[in-house]
Amino acid sequence: MRKISFLISVLILFSAVSISQVVYDFSSNNQDALVVALDWSELDNAIVSANALFDNSIEGTGEGQFAFGSKAILKTAIDSATTFRSFSSAGQSIIDSTVANLFDACINFEKTVHAINVGIFDSLATKETRYLYQNLRSLTTRGLMLGQQYVTGVGAGWTGNNDRSDVKDVCDDYPSFWGQDLNTVQNDGDVSINNLRYKVKKGYSLGAAITFNWHMSDMDGRGFNASAVHNERIVQTLIPGGTKHTAYTQLLKKVGRFMKSLRGPKGESIPFVFRPFHEYHGNWFWWGPQFTTAAEFSEVWQFTITYLRDTLNVHNFVTAISPSPSKTGQDYTQNSYYINYPGDKYVDIFGTDFYFDVNSADASQNDFVGTLRTVAQCAIDKGKIAAITEFGQNQMRTLNFFTNNILQPLKYDTLVSHIVYANLWNNEYSDRYVPYPGSTIIPDFIKFYNDPYTLFTKDVPKLYQLPVADISAPWYVTKFDTTLLETTIPFTVKVETNEKAYLRYSYTDQAFSSMEGVFETGEGSYIHTIKIGGVQGDRKTLYIRSRDDFGNTNSQSTAINYFIDTTQAIIAWTNQYYPVSNWSRGSAPLGNSSSVVTKISPVTTAYFRKSIAFDTIPTAMRIIVKSEGGAALYVNNVEIGRTFLPSGNLNYNTNAIYTVASTQYYFVNTAQAIKRGSNVIAIELHGTAEIPAPSIDANISINSDGQEIVPFGSEWEYFDKGIKPQDLKLNEIISGVSVSEIISDYKLYLNYPNPFNPATVIQFDLPKAGLVNLSVFDVLGRELRTLVNEQKQAGSYRVNFSAKGLSSGVYFYRIQSGSYVSVKKMILMK
Repeated sequence: MRKISFLISVLILFSAVSISQVVYDFSSNNQDALVVALDWSELDNAIVSANALFDNSIEGTGEGQFAFGSKAILKTAIDSATTFRSFSSAGQSIIDSTVANLFDACINFEKTVHAINVGIFDSLATKETRYLYQNLRSLTTRGLMLGQQYVTGVGAGWTGNNDRSDVKDVCDDYPSFWGQDLNTVQNDGDVSINNLRYKVKKGYSLGAAITFNWHMSDMDGRGFNASAVHNERIVQTLIPGGTKHTAYTQLLKKVGRFMKSLRGPKGESIPFVFRPFHEYHGNWFWWGPQFTTAAEFSEVWQFTITYLRDTLNVHNFVTAISPSPSKTGQDYTQNSYYINYPGDKYVDIFGTDFYFDVNSADASQNDFVGTLRTVAQCAIDKGKIAAITEFGQNQMRTLNFFTNNILQPLKYDTLVSHIVYANLWNNEYSDRYVPYPGSTIIPDFIKFYNDPYTLFTKDVPKLYQLPVADISAPWYVTKFDTTLLETTIPFTVKVETNEKAYLRYSYTDQAFSSMEGVFETGEGSYIHTIKIGGVQGDRKTLYIRSRDDFGNTNSQSTAINYFIDTTQAIIAWTNQYYPVSNWSRGSAPLGNSSSVVTKISPVTTAYFRKSIAFDTIPTAMRIIVKSEGGAALYVNNVEIGRTFLPSGNLNYNTNAIYTVASTQYYFVNTAQAIKRGSNVIAIELHGTAEIPAPSIDANISINSDGQEIVPFGSEWEYFDKGIKPQDLKLNEIISGVSVSEIISDYKLYLNYPNPFNPATVIQFDLPKAGLVNLSVFDVLGRELRTLVNEQKQAGSYRVNFSAKGLSSGVYFYRIQSGSYVSVKKMILMK
């Protein structure tokens, strides 16, 4: 009776502590002995998860079903743990052992599943793990999952909220890959580990993928940096036979238990991407190449994941590596990527970590693309998934970083597009790798978010279910709700699709297979273009349909209405039609420095032009520009180059980077920039708000003998009104402009496609009206088809040619109009 009264007193005394944590030890000779700190919570959670797994699983031989009799075995383990739960005098070690046994029973049950073989290192992986990998594989070249390290729990200027996210605050959506670090499990207490488990479960519940890296401390707890362990060779101590091997296995047991405790609402194991010993090509961690051999590194990698899989019975992860290939000359080599490679059987995902220059992402762009191309090619060669396992630009100073530096290569480069996911670093401490409320990168990030290629949690497929077949036809990102006003002939129509697609078009509404028009660029890609010819005043409708790689085609055409009115063309000051009769004239050098011949107004930016005419197009052209300040050179409205000026659009208030004297040589591609007749050479000279446009002069020579046609000191027209010359419309400048003023020469283009079967398109330009004959001949010169034989107005024309009835081989097509004759070759390949 005395003992019972004492127990009641103890329970009242410790009323703030859970009753399950306070047990009087009746077996002890010391009747005052008290055992406090029994923790039943993990067992309670394990029983709940095991029951959920039992209730939500089906036995059978179908996909995702479990072996007959396996549920009975699982139920026995659940009943045993539930019975044990009522035995309140158990010690903590026995409770922990019961938790481990119940999780193992769940894993053993999950291993009996009938599920697709996806070729990962673990043939007994849980079905959700297999489905995750297969869904990631299906996204190759079709979308990019954006991830982040520490999605919740920490952000720019805040911490401790496991439901808040900087990205969610910015775009009302979460990243689709959630990165965490196993150093929390290794080094932190139960509270931190429970918070980590909560964040993993939250990401999983939202449909995101989970990934773990591991900043692993050495077994003495000194740290993960090489400097923290005094550059000692730690890896060799961890492998079998090493002095710290036993301690390492104990650590892996702790980590493995945590991994098995990650369970979803249906009791299923939560899969994750496991990335140990990351960035192992660098020497900042103690597992870098300077502190271990290739054999030692491979052994520690292989031991780590096989010990977790085979000894500790962990079957809910796939593995990822993240070295970086090194550069030889201008290229990144595949051989360098495989330094210390653990082996094909032990790696599922090929990744790399890449961080951009803090001040300029463009300075790192070539290295970024080169690295990704190498990683993607290695992944393709080995049949693996490719990923950017860490990336970012700290402080995000490049304002178009996400759309220009990340989206462009990852979406449009045919090799880099094999990258499936990219994981940003975080905003912990003073780091700023992720957009947050108030950051200047937000407008660019919203464009990145809205692009259909980028996948956040609202966009990703159900990653933990068996992938379903794609039965949806491509849809168009580009909208054509209004009539297109086109001011040039020919003009380009650009169509962007949400997935890689093949486009066809016609001028009547037809099925995809009946449309003969083929888009000239973008087949099997996202952006598709075609040049359309016509004459002034054309008002037509173009019908397009698309097909994806899975054979899905649009059931209805998208109509593109267009109207050609060349008189609405915008004419800039660099265009030959721009009126300069009210501009000033003066001899060079012009500007504001003391050495100039012609003094202009003290303006930030001044504009200069000179017209030259050619009866025949020169074989070459060289332009020498002498300037003090920033200068941009244009020939016939085409920018040839710039000096001491930033990239991007130039305006009147754009300041020169330097105002020192320089001499620049420009060699102009005459086939693109120079034409017969009148040509305009235009230069804009930039100073700064404090230093007006200093001085400029130019020299122009042509042909191989360097014939000088514009010497230094020549007269130039200039505009120094303190503003940029205003753009005008063509109809404000020239009344009754003819198409021949827009199309300056005859041209017969190469047919497209070529080779073809059975249809192709032939395009030609006419600078003036006349009789046109376009015919097709065989190799013996026999005329087979007459495609055009009639009077045509000036303009750009497209003619469809069907070779039905003709055999495979080489054919020629010839155009004649007046004295102009041109012949091209085409190949019919059936």
